[in-house]
Amino acid sequence: MSPASDAAAAVARPVFHFPRRFRPTVDASSSPGPSALPVRHWSGHTRILPLLVVFAAMHHHAVASVAARRGCVTLPSTVPSFVAIRSRLFRSSSVLSTSASAPSPPSSATTSSLDDVDVVPSSSMVPPAFSYHLPEGLCVAVRPTPKHSLPQHYSASVHPDEYALVRPGRADAIPFLLGRSAVRHALGSVGAPTAPAVLRDAHGRPALPPGYLGSISHKRRLAVALVCADGGGGAVGIGVDVEGTRSATGAALGRRVLTPGEREGLGDLPGVSCAEEVLLRFSLKESVYKALHPLFCSFVGFQEVEVWPLPDGSANVIYNLRDGQERDISCTTAHWRRIGGIDGEEGDEEFFLTSASVRRK
Repeated sequence: MSPASDAAAAVARPVFHFPRRFRPTVDASSSPGPSALPVRHWSGHTRILPLLVVFAAMHHHAVASVAARRGCVTLPSTVPSFVAIRSRLFRSSSVLSTSASAPSPPSSATTSSLDDVDVVPSSSMVPPAFSYHLPEGLCVAVRPTPKHSLPQHYSASVHPDEYALVRPGRADAIPFLLGRSAVRHALGSVGAPTAPAVLRDAHGRPALPPGYLGSISHKRRLAVALVCADGGGGAVGIGVDVEGTRSATGAALGRRVLTPGEREGLGDLPGVSCAEEVLLRFSLKESVYKALHPLFCSFVGFQEVEVWPLPDGSANVIYNLRDGQERDISCTTAHWRRIGGIDGEEGDEEFFLTSASVRRK
């Protein structure tokens, strides 16, 4: 073989010796020369590496996203999505299948992260879902929005010190923030000046600004706040509660929270089933307890109070408090209503909204 033939063969020969199934093949239609590299088509299992990297990126993205939704971690803005990684890898692998002299297309891959997706603007607040002027005060409700599923999405609706109370990963993180947002809406509606942070007092109750009374209740999909001005004239407490109208533990709950007399009286309230009435009475008791606690700062058992809801939306309250503390109570009010289909949503879950006020002599 001539020296020229040896040189041509050396150029055409692959530099690395792979096993046959991993070996790049040389395009016979290409005419290699001293200044041209052979065109190599990567085939067989050589595409496994990009796929493995893509699957690893997908797994990392899925795990990190779930952790971030639980409040455990937030993806940094420099972490690319698996879509971007996949596009980059397959764009690179497609270049291997073209001539080495062909120009590479311009890069158009983008980077995304949880930090810039579905975030409430810093100047916005979650709007109220509804409000009621109840006999005990103004009640304002706030609901979560479907596209905002992380606690940081609601940070603009609360005071920074309130947001600092949120514990990452807790299931009640978003309901807590919605409750604080509701109480800030209510305070603004009753004429309160710009409210400082509504933190917790020594008993865990919301500490409202001086001159105002308040109470908060929240479920996973609804938070309500009851606020009124403290008119003086004696110690007063108010309470609010919200409960779903459907529960699988209604019977067991009735045996635990209702007195024998209350259980015998179930079923006499028009338009309310026995199972629903158990939840309604439970909610009324919660509201009464919240109104009582600031006045006595003592535990009140479920059997120490009887509530009898009436068809007109009011309720009678009968006390049997320990040590005869009911002698120090001058007035009690309690009210209830059924709410549901908020914002016109068909088939939306229904709730019982209850409120109470207690005045001490």
